[in-house]
Amino acid sequence: MLEQIEAVNLESLTLKGIYFNKINLSVCKVIRNLTLNYDWGMKESSSLEYLISNLPRLENLTLNNWGLRHIKISSHHLKSFKLNNNNSEGLNLIIESAPKLKSFCYRGSIKFSISMLESSSLLNGTFIIHDEQKNYDGNWFINMINLFLNLNCSWNTISMHVDSVEALILPENLKRFCRSPLVDWEHLRVTTECKPERESELRDTLLWISPSLKTLSIAKRGIF
Repeated sequence: MLEQIEAVNLESLTLKGIYFNKINLSVCKVIRNLTLNYDWGMKESSSLEYLISNLPRLENLTLNNWGLRHIKISSHHLKSFKLNNNNSEGLNLIIESAPKLKSFCYRGSIKFSISMLESSSLLNGTFIIHDEQKNYDGNWFINMINLFLNLNCSWNTISMHVDSVEALILPENLKRFCRSPLVDWEHLRVTTECKPERESELRDTLLWISPSLKTLSIAKRGIF
């Protein structure tokens, strides 16, 4: 049965444990802030996409604990998008149109890709990468290189958070074996646990990944 929310002046909404294809928000045209938690019955993202695209004033979107492998977003007035992903198998996000988007924050697995067909030139990205196993082997670094390739979009600034500097410093033999992603980032901030004597190695790796960097800052990891 389709449930309809009839709060015409509703500006903020959080949905938990609800099948998105069973809810009707057609009356709620002034929602600006929306938080969605995982719909365990969802196998594909069409109902999610429909729900978001029919909120013409949506500015701030948060998706939590998402289990989908593919998500497509289109929202003309969206300014801030937070995506918390617990799917270890990977996630592909396509932002078809979000011309006013200024802030994107991703928290989750290293297996992530994003494509932006239309976005703001002032878009800032924050990526908080989790690795519970702390196993920085060849597979990890291949996935890391793929992540950087999959983040090669038109960012104003990029902020990258990782638990340990070991997760980012590529072994020299791997750099000789692999091609650089050659991403065209200009402004990068890395937050990690890094001893001063390893900072130069980290800088070398980051410049190998993105030779076009104009500014690079390294900050000590806090709680995030």
